[in-house]
Amino acid sequence: MTTISSPSPPPETAIIERPTLASSFLTDEDLDGILPRVISSNDNQHIPNKTEYLTTGLKSLDKAALDGGLEPRCVVEIVGAGVGGGLSEAAVVDTTGNFDVLGLYALLVARLKGLEKGEVEAMAAKMLDRVKIMRVFDFEGVKEAVREIVMEVEGQSRKKIEEKKERDELRVVEEAPAAGKEEKPKRTYVADSEDEDDEEEEMLFESETKDISEKDTTAMEKQTQSVPSGMQTEAITEIDTPSALKFILVDNLTQVVSPLLKNDLTLGTLQTTSLLSSLLTVTRTRALHTILITPTAPPHPASSTRPVPATETPQQEKEIPPSLSIFSSNKAVGMPALSAQIGLFVDVQLMVSRVPKRRGDARLYYSDESGTGRRRGEVVGVLEVVKDRFGTRTGAWGVFGERDGGIYEV
Repeated sequence: MTTISSPSPPPETAIIERPTLASSFLTDEDLDGILPRVISSNDNQHIPNKTEYLTTGLKSLDKAALDGGLEPRCVVEIVGAGVGGGLSEAAVVDTTGNFDVLGLYALLVARLKGLEKGEVEAMAAKMLDRVKIMRVFDFEGVKEAVREIVMEVEGQSRKKIEEKKERDELRVVEEAPAAGKEEKPKRTYVADSEDEDDEEEEMLFESETKDISEKDTTAMEKQTQSVPSGMQTEAITEIDTPSALKFILVDNLTQVVSPLLKNDLTLGTLQTTSLLSSLLTVTRTRALHTILITPTAPPHPASSTRPVPATETPQQEKEIPPSLSIFSSNKAVGMPALSAQIGLFVDVQLMVSRVPKRRGDARLYYSDESGTGRRRGEVVGVLEVVKDRFGTRTGAWGVFGERDGGIYEV
């Protein structure tokens, strides 16, 4: 009789507990609050809310592409393109002389169309009074303009700090009890010669003590005056005091930086880095919105008369020029001219371009390679987020239409 033995049971395997992911400890609200703290170098600085974000007024851009708008303390670069509170100011550094003041006025009027006609014009005029246009012609002019902006912002902050300090000192003086001098008891007897000697001795000691205290006070004042003013106010200037200036626009940086880079690439890069470092510092410390406009270098069109080298492969013949756009059909926009110099100092990079609105418009727009077909067909503007250092907006985009008076929803 054959006995069949049952297989032995498998050994018990140890149950290994799965590790807990760190992301499970954070909620969406926690993640949204991390961004301002990362941007700010000082944990005690004011964390901005959505009302301080810079918006366009179009839902298709503010929500779809910018996720609520552009936060303060960030340097934004706008590639490919030709607000603050009620008492805020803006500084425009114009290097081309083409800043359209009439266009800005028309845009303000369009945004204020809900008011009465007279109120709209008056409000738009007041807004223009808060826009400071600084016309410069070369890189030295840009440096001087940025230096003036930094001095103005720091001066406004120091003035507010000094006013606050004076108010605090006055309040302390008013609240402090008046310390009266102790009166000596009046003598009710006739003094003899020994008492007179003691009194003279007492007066002598009092005068010596007074002289010593006056000397100490004078020495302390001199010592305080000898300390540099920056060291005296070091503890006070740590207070994040908002300034009236909230917006800086540089249009355009390529106009003045390109000649420097052509003459001496190393020196030009060094000077550009120093300028952008100053802009980044004042943007971070004073919660400003800084926007740099840098046109792109247009891609070189394919020439039919270009001689084809014998060593060129078919793959090289079909090579597509680089572009920042996520749309493969958008070949009109090339690469930023200063991407190697300013990329380190830019937090958000936006690209503005124009593309056909419908399929029929695209056929007309791309009808021929010479570009004559691009005058036909309806186009719309596209805003793409090319880079977002601290957020997750990279790759987001939105569309808008253009007309006299500004942009509108499509």
